[in-house]
Amino acid sequence: MDTRSKNPDISYMTIISITVPITVAVFTLIAFAFVYFCFCRKSESENDDDSEESVPASLVENAKKAEPRPSQRDKYLPENYDAAAFKFKGPLIIPHRPQFTDVHELDGDPPRPQSADDHVEFDAALNEVGF
Repeated sequence: MDTRSKNPDISYMTIISITVPITVAVFTLIAFAFVYFCFCRKSESENDDDSEESVPASLVENAKKAEPRPSQRDKYLPENYDAAAFKFKGPLIIPHRPQFTDVHELDGDPPRPQSADDHVEFDAALNEVGF
């Protein structure tokens, strides 16, 4: 067998199998980048123009009406407390949770006797339980 004749075919096929997918991938990336940048620039310019016009005038008027009057602006401000009035008494310790007891209050009670008021019947026509 002549190995010289097989090597050029193998190397030619290897070069084609590597270069064709890489070329297709590069062209695909260029196409996606072009489309992406074209649409992003259009959407950004449209958003800038619509941002001022997108707020209706009625909402602006309602926001202005909701502002407090000058007489009420200082009414709801927090009071200024003197920090020296508070004394350090150690870290705040919060108990994790109360101890749980697994004894129920009705565990020792005898069972209640049944009465006529406790009678339950199943109504097949209505498919429900009736008293």
